[in-house]
Order: sequence, then structure tokens, then C-alpha cells
Amino acid sequence: MPIIEEIVTKSSNSKAVIVDFENGKIEPGQENTLKTGMYKDKECREFVSISSEKVLYTGDVCSDEEYTSFIMVHNEENNTVKLIEVDHCSVAPQIYKENSMLNYSMESMDKSVSELNKQFGSKKAKRATEQRERMTMNIDAVKEQVEKTAESKDAKTLHILLYFHNCIMV
Repeated sequence: MPIIEEIVTKSSNSKAVIVDFENGKIEPGQENTLKTGMYKDKECREFVSISSEKVLYTGDVCSDEEYTSFIMVHNEENNTVKLIEVDHCSVAPQIYKENSMLNYSMESMDKSVSELNKQFGSKKAKRATEQRERMTMNIDAVKEQVEKTAESKDAKTLHILLYFHNCIMV
């Protein structure tokens, strides 16, 4: 029976995280090209970021207060065991997701591309850009219009129901 030599907890200087890739496994030999980091956002939530040559993977670090997870490392020569407390993280590839830390979004990129097309694009690109801008709807205006319509319909429906109710009562 092995003897527990050491227990490494979160309070020590090191932190271990089990990372699951949502889209599959890391290919052999790719581990040397990956760049990783652990960060905290404004709400003090921790997340893991892993980037390869083509894709950025991110995921939130989950630690459950109800139970504690450990990895056991067994040294067969000394017949000792080391327990390391770990958290879990599931990372997914990030495609066209707004990066709040850099204040970057697809909307700002679209505006930049539109401006470049207007200034330096061909006639065809300029026309396509102008048409796309004309066809773009303001979501807030549409929501406001739908809410006003719904409110007016409710009032009309209520008025009609009251009218029919009064007609039936007579």
C-alpha cells in the first residue's frame, strides 16, 4: 500500500486544472506549439486561454465547493503517492466572439471594413457596402416598434372584449 507523501492544495503556489477540449484531442507533437495562460476577468472569474497556430480556445475554470477533486501521482520506485487538488475547465474554439477585455467586436470590424471599402474599394465594393448599410436594421428601433404595436393591440383587444362583454350583458 503506497504512502501519501504530499498533498498539494489550491492554497499553495501552484494551481492545477484539468482541461477538456470540446472539439477533440490534441494531435501528437502539437503540445509544443500551444500557448496557454490562466487569467481573471473583471468579475474575478478565472478562465483558461489556449492558442494554437490557427485557433483560440477559451473556457471558464469551474471549482465546486461541494467536493474536492485530486489527481494522484504514484511513484513506483519509492511506493509513495502525491495528491494534487485540481479544478476543471472545458475549452471551446472561439470564432467571432466578442472579446470584452480588448473592447473588440465583430460590429466594429464590420464598420472598419465598410470604411475601407468606401475609401479604397472598387465601384462594385462601394455599391455593395452602401447597399448592405441601407439594408441593415437598427435592432433597438425594431424592438421599440414591436413593443408599441403589441401595446396598442392589447388596448384594442381589451376595448373590443369589453364592448362584446357589455353587448352580451344587455
